[in-house]
Amino acid sequence: MVFEENSNQKQQLQISVLQEVERELASLSNSHFSMIFTWILEILEVRIQEAETAWLRKKQIRGDGGVRVSHFLLAIVRQIIEVQSLLSVFITFTAWSLSEVIRYSHYALSTLKICPSWLTYFRYTAFIFLYPIGVGPGEMWLMYQALPYIKKRNLYSDFFNKFGISYYSFVVAVLVCYPLLWLKLYLHLFKQRRSKLKKKERKKKLKK
Repeated sequence: MVFEENSNQKQQLQISVLQEVERELASLSNSHFSMIFTWILEILEVRIQEAETAWLRKKQIRGDGGVRVSHFLLAIVRQIIEVQSLLSVFITFTAWSLSEVIRYSHYALSTLKICPSWLTYFRYTAFIFLYPIGVGPGEMWLMYQALPYIKKRNLYSDFFNKFGISYYSFVVAVLVCYPLLWLKLYLHLFKQRRSKLKKKERKKKLKK
């Protein structure tokens, strides 16, 4: 019972954070990158609906680590105009977008029971090349390039001073831990891939 209450509180908090990020990004509508951020808002809106649906069903939201990483990186891009035109930002958003297009296309067609087998295979295979590209030359490179600006401007000092650290130190710590945390998720996705594709194969054999 306690676990269920904690889970619900976590999911409610996630929904609140998603909505707050959406409101903050909306304030960027007059910037040079308004088109990009408008696009991101649409993705966040889908994430909000997904989180609310999971909360109503009292289920643990899977993949919420990806949501947290998205918020973290957007917090950097939003505050530092100099990094917004960097290649690392383009790589990051491209990898995220392709992953989401594949994932939600698979969800939609699976719900309608018309999902082709090749899309299922692609759904559980595309991450093999998309994730390393998105994480290495994308997310980690972006954080590294942003470090001088974060240090110079002392970003989010009001919040992080409460914990006796700077946002710069926090990002450095994230960069150090990032490969290990990412590798754990990456290996988990391979296990998930084997499981899903085996089930798909068994269903094909049963139909024959």
